[in-house]
Amino acid sequence: METKAHPPGIHAVEIEIDPAAEIAADAEICAIGGGPARSVRIGAFTRISPGFKAYVRELSIGEWCTIHGPAKIYGYDDCVIGDCCWIAQDAILNCTGRLDIGRGVILSARSSVWTHFSGGDPVQGCRFDKAGAKPCTLGDDVWIGAGATVAPITAGERSMALANAAVVKDMQPNRIYGGVPAKDVTDKLGGPPYEEIGSEEKLARLKALFAEFARSEAARGLDLSRISLSVETESAEDGVSVFNPEKRTYSALRTAEETAFMRFLLPHVKFYRRGERRAARLSAD
Repeated sequence: METKAHPPGIHAVEIEIDPAAEIAADAEICAIGGGPARSVRIGAFTRISPGFKAYVRELSIGEWCTIHGPAKIYGYDDCVIGDCCWIAQDAILNCTGRLDIGRGVILSARSSVWTHFSGGDPVQGCRFDKAGAKPCTLGDDVWIGAGATVAPITAGERSMALANAAVVKDMQPNRIYGGVPAKDVTDKLGGPPYEEIGSEEKLARLKALFAEFARSEAARGLDLSRISLSVETESAEDGVSVFNPEKRTYSALRTAEETAFMRFLLPHVKFYRRGERRAARLSAD
């Protein structure tokens, strides 16, 4: 990845920021206490708004993410955020233990994710002090609603926590949780958040969005023939970007047309760079 000059508030031994990333000048990323983090990695087309602060050991943020200020990440371990994530205002992400966030995750306003549960005085008999920390993992396409609190659990892909839920147990894939403490309310709400649809239906929905994009201000002056929608191929030819809704991939040619269409689709519709899934390159302990 080619890198670019970074804002003065980013302090790390290793810094890798894609030139297409947009980071507010007042963003602050370092270790707790103000010293340098081990590493900071921020992918292409990610946007970080004013007021964002991260105090972490290592931070890896994927491509096409949007992080609104004054969201905050802090802890003594590592935080990994996948591609196409959307983190709203006043979200709090704790990484006292390792925090792994998959691709396409949405964290709504005032939501919080935790990797430890402590605070009471154990000498005086508090039953709820827990020494140390536990990792927390949010799978792909997890949606955490406004004001929801997530304990150090594992959230299966496509699971959803409703607004103001208090999640203290693992969330199973493609299920909906609500309440305090949160319980599975999927059946009460008519079924799972994601329904199974075929490739042709996915393509039809994408074509409808592309037609809307073609009519929008975002498409003015662009050569839309340089975008192809297909469920049969992922290969780009002659500078034409292919969006495949079945594979959920795009060509990543970085053309103006491709970039504008991705911006139009996000945060609700996500595509990922064609090829193998990129691992977050964080150093070993």
